[in-house]
Amino acid sequence: MKKLLAFAALITLAACGGDSPTGPSGPQVSGTWTMRTVNGTPLPVSLILADGTQIIARSAVLTLTGDRSGTYQEVITFSFTATPNLTSAISENGTWTVAGNIISFATNQGDHYTGTVTGNTLTEVVGGFAQVYSR
Repeated sequence: MKKLLAFAALITLAACGGDSPTGPSGPQVSGTWTMRTVNGTPLPVSLILADGTQIIARSAVLTLTGDRSGTYQEVITFSFTATPNLTSAISENGTWTVAGNIISFATNQGDHYTGTVTGNTLTEVVGGFAQVYSR
């Protein structure tokens, strides 16, 4: 009987040891994200940058490649308030990682910022602007 109890205890302990996760934690974030709002206002939105330049943010598309980390490219289409019918685009590239629901970005220019991912919503605050994306 002692051998049976010892065997049952061993099986119970072995079963309890399986609490470590078997897969990656946090949301899957790779894919294409479209900016929806800046500081709660839907695009297009007028913004005043830190240097005093006034722009109209027209659209932004953020593309994340990789699984739990990888590279990204964001293309932002904008115009200057003084010439609203003349649009331009800029591209930002870098790397990203995700842990839990926190996503971290490192630009190729050496800047770093973070955001959160909840379901199909990605929110980041960069330069005082809260940017919300969806997919």
